[in-house]
Order: sequence, then structure tokens, then C-alpha cells
Amino acid sequence: MAEFTNGVQDAVVIGKFNKLRVTVSNSGEPAYVPNMTVTADRYFELIPPVSHEDCLVDVTDTKVFLQCQLSNPIKNNSSVRPVTNV
Repeated sequence: MAEFTNGVQDAVVIGKFNKLRVTVSNSGEPAYVPNMTVTADRYFELIPPVSHEDCLVDVTDTKVFLQCQLSNPIKNNSSVRPVTNV
């Protein structure tokens, strides 16, 4: 699940610093070596969350990708909430 923390659902204010809260949940067996990928149009700049040091930003002609390794493991019925800036 992902939501913007600026009070507007599913919208980004151009020219404004927007925070995106992503929740990664696990409802099955423990997830070992979990990771998260956020994909956006290339017009956005994704800034890695300060809560996770092991993140990589990759830019193609049309997309920008933010990939982060998450805490290990994510146990059954638990979640991780890294916050990234858009």
C-alpha cells in the first residue's frame, strides 16, 4: 500500500516536496531478504528513505525506480513502513 502524507489522496503537488508512505505487509510465512521497488514516471525524483541505507535509484528513458532492501525477516502478519520523498 502507498499513500502520500500531504493530506491529498493519490495526488502529487508539482513543485512541492511530497512524502510517500509505503507499507510492505506479509501475511504468509516469514519473508527473508525482502525488498521493495517503487516505480514512477521519469519526471519524478525519488529520494531514498533515511530509514533504509541499502537503497538504489535507477533511471531509464521513461521511468525511475527506487529499490530498497528491507529488514530481515518480515514475520507473518507484520509490516514495514519506509517513507520516501517524491
